[in-house]
Amino acid sequence: MSNLTIYERDSVLVVDSRLIADSLSIKHKNFLATIEKYQIKIESSFGAIAFETREFKTKQGNRSVEKYAWLNEEQSTFLMTLSRNTERVVQCKLELVKAFTKAKKLIKEGITKQNPRNNTKSILPSAKERLETIKLGMDLFSQLGGWDERTQVQLKDQIRNILLTDKLQPSLTEAPTTQPRLEYPVSDRAIELGYRPRNSQLQQIGKQASRLYQQRHGTKPIQREQFVGGTTRM
Repeated sequence: MSNLTIYERDSVLVVDSRLIADSLSIKHKNFLATIEKYQIKIESSFGAIAFETREFKTKQGNRSVEKYAWLNEEQSTFLMTLSRNTERVVQCKLELVKAFTKAKKLIKEGITKQNPRNNTKSILPSAKERLETIKLGMDLFSQLGGWDERTQVQLKDQIRNILLTDKLQPSLTEAPTTQPRLEYPVSDRAIELGYRPRNSQLQQIGKQASRLYQQRHGTKPIQREQFVGGTTRM
């Protein structure tokens, strides 16, 4: 019976690297070494690997730290292709595919039951409603004597994001085009998906995005002025 349990973390299906190592009957440290060896290749094609550490006590009562990884379907499948096709490896590959397939089926069935298409509604107000609210706020600021630099930057960002939202939604009927890149704050996208990330989480996402951007394009992402922590920064 397979021990490859699939988990959902941050809306992504993943498997614990320790379970794969156990299924392959190899030491986890050896499997982890393989992950780290091919980490750049994996992350450039299949996204950042989510590493975690766990503190535990050894049999002697000493404290030790164990490192492991949460692997998505593409990452784990790629790593499996690096192993020679012994009978155990082939069985592990089969169990991995079946586990992810079952997990996706269960999630799909759950979404269909909980969110039938005719009952879905937008998480955020419409673009028109948000712009009207901002306009009302600007009128109130004018009546109160104007606004400072901080408020100007925030309003500018909000209006820009609202106006660009529709352009950032690709048409399902149109072929991809070589349109220029548009800025889309992670915080805005998270809100539209129903999340409320903390500042620390947004900072971690930003660091990961910057690192992956540099790996793919060989240069740092373009910066823009933004209001952070009481002042404007790039």
